[in-house]
Amino acid sequence: MKKTLAVIIAVLLIGLLFAALYPSLMRGGESGTTTSLPTKSKKFPPPKKTVTSTVHVTTSVTFTEKTKTVTTSPGTTIQNKVSPKTSEKIRLSFPYIYEKPANWNGKCIIFVHGMGRDKSVWRRDMDEFKKYGYCVFAFDLPHHGERGRYEPKYFYDVVKTGSEEILLIEKFLREDGATEVYLISRSLGSIVAGVALGESGIEKAALLLASANLTYVFSNVEPKTEQEREMIQELLSDFNKLKEIDPLYRLPEYDGMIHFHCGKKDPLLPPKSCIMAYEAASSATERKIIWHDLGHAMPFEEYFNDVLAFFEGTPRESGLLASINISDDCGDGICGVDEDWRSCPYDCIGKRLLVAFQLHIEESPGKAPYYNESREIFMKYADTLDRLAEVFEKHGAKLSIQTEKQFADADVKFGRLILRELLERGHGIGVQS
Repeated sequence: MKKTLAVIIAVLLIGLLFAALYPSLMRGGESGTTTSLPTKSKKFPPPKKTVTSTVHVTTSVTFTEKTKTVTTSPGTTIQNKVSPKTSEKIRLSFPYIYEKPANWNGKCIIFVHGMGRDKSVWRRDMDEFKKYGYCVFAFDLPHHGERGRYEPKYFYDVVKTGSEEILLIEKFLREDGATEVYLISRSLGSIVAGVALGESGIEKAALLLASANLTYVFSNVEPKTEQEREMIQELLSDFNKLKEIDPLYRLPEYDGMIHFHCGKKDPLLPPKSCIMAYEAASSATERKIIWHDLGHAMPFEEYFNDVLAFFEGTPRESGLLASINISDDCGDGICGVDEDWRSCPYDCIGKRLLVAFQLHIEESPGKAPYYNESREIFMKYADTLDRLAEVFEKHGAKLSIQTEKQFADADVKFGRLILRELLERGHGIGVQS
């Protein structure tokens, strides 16, 4: 009996000891011992949706041809390929003027100044375009205005860096809500713009005093200073470097609409270099060259109406119909008192007098030299032909012009292109070989 009782007590003591130690064994104890036990996989419920706050960080973006650098915090820099759709805030690190009128039409114009000038030279031009609802943006090219003083040795940097900045400005304007971006440039600014346009999405561009083929330009212009001569020689001796800043090799990639405004008597950027710029824009949806009876100058009054009509999408009114008023009743089948065969040919089909005028231009103006042997003589008669055509246009008539090859050759040789201009104005042109 005693033995049986002792066994029972021993079993109870062992049970109590086991019960006391069991939790420690399951946890591995406080002695650091770990125990691996087989367990069934446990399914967790999906996490509850939580509300998180979004912090908007303004980042600094610097664009290059292939990459952009985004600085998000001190010492943290991320580089990746440029995407046309970017949400980062673009910061411009150069001086500029940016203005939106109250009646903004959603379109913006970038203004690019010429050599030795600065953004303020466009003040009047910008104010006038703002009246028509355009936002305006003008900036100082590198080494100009607030960015320093221009010297010939900076020519390459002005064009290369300036063209890259135009691309950045375009992105800046579109990010700020512009639906279309246009451009107006002058002289050196037109060289800078000509390089930029090939890589841009700018819809319309008006290049004043434009030029291309810098090899030709530099070879035909006498340097004013020794520093300018050294710059020209350096660029002419490095074709690959010159090619980077020559619109001749960039404009073929531009597929927007472009107009060139050039001076017939420009001594710095010869008319032929403007023709080369026009011909280089071979992929443009629309291209046009407008000649002005000027030297190296293109004042506001000379170009504004043409460019405004171009930007507005309304063709400039032709002088051929300037004196004709179309009656509101035209087309009712009755030739009214205020109608005639010109203002309403549908109703007034009476007798008409058609006059044909043909002008023949000989090899020379009566005596030597031939037209293609003297720039002075050719320009004199080309201007006379221009004025004669204006008289005919005033009365709603056109010329039919037949020239010998000497006059046509001189027209191209001296860069006047009066025959092409008259053809665009609706006159008939023929050349005898």
